[in-house]
Amino acid sequence: ESYGQPLGIQIRKTVNKVINDNLYNPDIINTALDFTFHGDPAVILNSPLLPDLIVNSSSIYFTPTPVTTEQDTFSVNVIVYNPGRAVTDSFLVELTRTFPDGQSQTYYKTMYGCTNRDTITFRLPVEIISGPGPNRFCVRADAGSEITESSEANNQTCTDIIIQSGDLIPVHPYEFAIYPSSTVTLKASSAFAFSSPRQCVFQIDTNDVFDPLSPSLVQQQFTYPGGIAEWTVPFALQDCTVYYWRVSLVPQPGQDYNWRESSFIYIPGKTGWSQAHYFQYKKDGYRFIHYKRPQRTWEFITSPHLLQCHCMGSSAITSYLDYKFSIDGTMDYSSCSPASAIHMVVIDPQTMLPWTSDMGGGTYGNDNYPRCRPNRPDWYLIYRTADPASLSRLDDFIRNHIPDGYYVLAYTFVNGMFQTWSDSLYTAFENMGATQVRNLQNNWPYIFFARKGDPASAVEMAGVSPFDVLDLSQEIENSADYGYITSTLIGPSSGWGSLHWRYHSDNSEETTLLKMTGITAAGHKDTIFQALDSDSLDIYNLENYVQAAQYPYVELMLYSKDDSLNTPAWMQRWQVTYDGIPETAINPPKGFEFHGDTLNEGETLIFGVATENISGFDMDSLLVRYWITDRNNQVIPLATRRLRPHPAGDILMD
Repeated sequence: ESYGQPLGIQIRKTVNKVINDNLYNPDIINTALDFTFHGDPAVILNSPLLPDLIVNSSSIYFTPTPVTTEQDTFSVNVIVYNPGRAVTDSFLVELTRTFPDGQSQTYYKTMYGCTNRDTITFRLPVEIISGPGPNRFCVRADAGSEITESSEANNQTCTDIIIQSGDLIPVHPYEFAIYPSSTVTLKASSAFAFSSPRQCVFQIDTNDVFDPLSPSLVQQQFTYPGGIAEWTVPFALQDCTVYYWRVSLVPQPGQDYNWRESSFIYIPGKTGWSQAHYFQYKKDGYRFIHYKRPQRTWEFITSPHLLQCHCMGSSAITSYLDYKFSIDGTMDYSSCSPASAIHMVVIDPQTMLPWTSDMGGGTYGNDNYPRCRPNRPDWYLIYRTADPASLSRLDDFIRNHIPDGYYVLAYTFVNGMFQTWSDSLYTAFENMGATQVRNLQNNWPYIFFARKGDPASAVEMAGVSPFDVLDLSQEIENSADYGYITSTLIGPSSGWGSLHWRYHSDNSEETTLLKMTGITAAGHKDTIFQALDSDSLDIYNLENYVQAAQYPYVELMLYSKDDSLNTPAWMQRWQVTYDGIPETAINPPKGFEFHGDTLNEGETLIFGVATENISGFDMDSLLVRYWITDRNNQVIPLATRRLRPHPAGDILMD
């Protein structure tokens, strides 16, 4: 109550409180009365009206240093500063990690107040496959906007680190490439360009078994100097043949080889993406279709799926991340903010995929449209329970937008506010089979599940106090006579050429369709072809339908349905021709200069390193950015230079 008042008033109130709390202790009373302040009693200490949570690049540090693939996990430590008014309420800290391939993962932790500065630690896996290379970490304090601050502009920051790895990763030809020449030089790169010389081994064969007794297996072991490892295959490639190749450093005695595998097909004069051999399909995505490698076939899957949900009452919260649901272990969790809500999960009975928050074009009325997270939509729809308009939109969503036969999961987030619901909303839930919603207290946890149109399928769980925790495990089944195969990501492309696909079916009545999706650089997906059939097995003017400037990536999905023989179509090949983009890599063995690692004031640092265009495509110029990262993790820009043209195979020194 004395916050922001002059020192004289604060001292007087403190003396009075000490005396009033110790009326029968003359020693303490005398001590309080003897207090003397030598100074201006009108002085007011700095007393900000609001908190001001701050993070900057020097707020983030990593342990251990450096981070390498020799560790399983590492820590991201985030220091949150608050030079404003002390915060005693808890708030969320968000950490987003962007991997070298552009994929992102977001993590949340709760910070329980911040009076001046505090540190919160995220323990993350290194991710030995996707982790090596440059990783970006972005932090947002008060991610749920729970704290009213004097400034929200300083709540976010990003920093980068390179996760080092001695492993060799195949880079050329890229995986599933259509390669245009009968001679090929295989290239692999280390995630750390300045790695020490090591022995490495390349292998190439026409299948992915790499049997030492196979007459088609060819291999070579040599000393890799660091940067890019190269091996020119000592034979001419055969037309329309798929080749598998892999590379590994030679391990220490008693250790195993750490093979990294890739594959490509040789088609004279063509470039693009291709899967034309059964073993190449092992990396595709499958839904309701089983990839049966021993038999080299596919079959439909009929199996139950496990739906799970975990929620709690408002007084049982330890972390917002504890609110979650999963289908067969694939999970989504938390919410957009701490605001109380009902989360709606709508599951397609054919695909077993939940609807995403960006579906419906805004007509579903959910408060998290199109998305909360910057890198992906949510797998649930949020309706704020403190907002009557949002509850009205929930009523409309249940009645008019969820089709009969679809699975529906609803659960409370913090507070369901049930006593504020309209009679129409009660009825909407009761029509699906609910029996308890009218009698629930506001802050009791609640989970509801049903298949819309079948009230007998309803399952309800309700707490009897705000301290209760609920867990639902519900088996949902589908018997598949259809399924989907989804290709790996195709691209990036500078110009799309043609599409070709072939399949085999034992049933002339079987339905087999192909869908092509265009993907922007930001990851947004749009349908290019919805349902190509056997009359459209070859499309030669692909650029007329999908422009690489807008969609540098595409994805293919095969739909197969057979309700008589119950056997999916067999993929023979699917191929997309296109012009790729150039790829350059830092390659110190081709050129490196450095002087010196310790400088006196006034001395000049000399640094130069070679980059090699390892692709088959020319680069019109190369933009290079230089910076120094100081001991506080602050990035100090030095220069940005646009260098000369960088054609295929060229080595550029700067």
